[in-house]
Amino acid sequence: MKYKFTVFTPTYNRAYTLQRVFDSLMSQTVRHWDFEWILINDGSTDNTDKLVEKFFSEADFDIRYIKQENKGKNYCHNKAIKLAQGELFLILDSDDVIVPGCMDVFWHYWMRISEDNKKEIYGVSCLCKNGYTDSLVGHKAEEGLIENTFIWKHKNKIYFDGWAALNTVVFKKYLFPELENVKFIPEAYLWDKVGKNRKIYSTNEVLKIVFYQNDGFSKNIIDSYLKHPKGRYLYHKMVVNDLFWVLLKVNPIRILKDFIQFGRMGFHSNYSVKKMMQDINSRFKKVVFFTFIVFLSWFFYKSDIRR
Repeated sequence: MKYKFTVFTPTYNRAYTLQRVFDSLMSQTVRHWDFEWILINDGSTDNTDKLVEKFFSEADFDIRYIKQENKGKNYCHNKAIKLAQGELFLILDSDDVIVPGCMDVFWHYWMRISEDNKKEIYGVSCLCKNGYTDSLVGHKAEEGLIENTFIWKHKNKIYFDGWAALNTVVFKKYLFPELENVKFIPEAYLWDKVGKNRKIYSTNEVLKIVFYQNDGFSKNIIDSYLKHPKGRYLYHKMVVNDLFWVLLKVNPIRILKDFIQFGRMGFHSNYSVKKMMQDINSRFKKVVFFTFIVFLSWFFYKSDIRR
């Protein structure tokens, strides 16, 4: 790999927040020739182009700026991971920042991992804090080399703004589905697929600061259900079909929620119950869905549209 890190930022009409992303990269204590920044403009109509011209004139690290029509973050991710030349891959959203020592800390822990484990390990995880309240996002979890990322995540209920430096070599093997008119698929679709049966190195150091925007997914979850049900349906379908049994053992409440969400997003996608049944990969789960889950999914679906 040419760099230690590839930092990837997808942006859509976020010129008003990109400056602080850039500033946090400029403040990194790691040598600046050790990382690259891939910035993908996903069809912005604001002054992003002009701002990026300023970044090019000021930056002392490599920037690759890519413009495309609006396709969604998942398409941007696929393009960035294919292009990435860093050993570790950092997804830094257009409204967030990383602390000055972020890359040095990640690299310190990455160097603790044996070469054999590096071949298939998920990456190195850390904690985040809220930039407005200075409070921890989520909670601390078991540290060190963890045997199974997926089980660790769900056992510790790490669901909100967990973050990690991803192993680029591993993640190049996995891409988000690219479907017409599907502009959003939950990031967990990929994280859970890759994390199953893979190790991760966990630290409770706070390395990223998140700033929740009024136009972001975190603050508009129900609106996201209404706007992007097919992408969410894909995620919950994957969980129900591929991760059902392991999640049932680790966190049965979570698999119940995912099963309900599978039907809920199916109804939002205008799929019939027959179509949803066909998308379930075992007779047992089909029976459970039809007998117990459909009514609950319908109830939450109707609650959404009554809002």
